[in-house]
Amino acid sequence: MCPIPVPHDNTLSRHQHSSSLQSPSPVYGPIPAPLSSSPVTTSTSRTQIRDDEQRCDLFNGEWIPNDESPYYNMTCWAIQEHQNCMQFGRPDTGFMRWRWKPDGCDLPIFDPNEFLEMVRGKSMGFVGDSISRNQVQSLLCLLSRVEYPEDISSSPDIAFKGGDCARTRPYRRNETIPEVSDLKIHDIQLEEFRAAEEGMKKKMGLRLRLMNTTQAMLLRPDGHPGRYGHLQTEEVSSRNDCIHWCLPGPIDSWNDILLQMMKTEK
Repeated sequence: MCPIPVPHDNTLSRHQHSSSLQSPSPVYGPIPAPLSSSPVTTSTSRTQIRDDEQRCDLFNGEWIPNDESPYYNMTCWAIQEHQNCMQFGRPDTGFMRWRWKPDGCDLPIFDPNEFLEMVRGKSMGFVGDSISRNQVQSLLCLLSRVEYPEDISSSPDIAFKGGDCARTRPYRRNETIPEVSDLKIHDIQLEEFRAAEEGMKKKMGLRLRLMNTTQAMLLRPDGHPGRYGHLQTEEVSSRNDCIHWCLPGPIDSWNDILLQMMKTEK
C-alpha cells in the first residue's frame, strides 16, 4: 500500500521529454538508448476515462494471465542485482506473465507516452522506503521503452532478507487469507493515512489519494526474489528476499494503477 506521491519541487525522479535534452548520467550508470524489445501501442483516446473506469475500485480483483508481458527485459539499466531474479538462476518465468484485473473494469496497461504527456513540464517525487524505490525502478524501466528517464536520487536500496516465498503462480482470493500481522500493519497504515489526509486538507487544502495495493500483492508471493536475489553459494543459499519484487514482475502493475489514478484526477 502506498499513497500517490504529491508533486514537489525537490524531485527524486524526473524525465526529459526530448531526446535532444539528455540529462547527466544517473546514479547507477549511463543513460542507455530507449528499449525497443516490444512495440508501444498508444490509445487514440488518450487520457479519456469511461464512466465505468471513473467509478471502478482498482484495488479489489484477481490476477489474470497475460501473455503479452513483460513489457521490458532484464537488461533495463534501473534493475538492481537483487531484483534481477533470472540472473541468479530462477527456473520459471511464469511470475512475469500476469496482470491485475479489478472486479468492475479493465485496468489499461501502462502507456509510457501517455504518462510522459501527462507529466510534461511537471515534477513527481516518490518518498518512502526500498519498496517505493522498487516501484520507481519499475517506472523507469517502463519509460525506457520510449525515453531517457533518469534516477537522480542518492539513497541506495537496502535489501531485507527473510521469510519463505517459494511459489510459482499467484494465489486466487479464495486460496489464502492475510496473516494477522499483515492485517495489523494494514490497519495502522490506513489510520495514519486518514490522519494525514485530514491534516493536509485543513492546513493546505490538498486532497490525498491512497493507492492500496495490499490485497493484490498478498496474492503474489511468487513475485518476490526469494533465494534468486543473489548468487547460489553455500554462504547465502538460505537467505530469502520475500519483501522486494522481481523486475519485471508484479510491481509493474503498481504503475498501471498509478497512471489510471492520475487520469481519473485529470
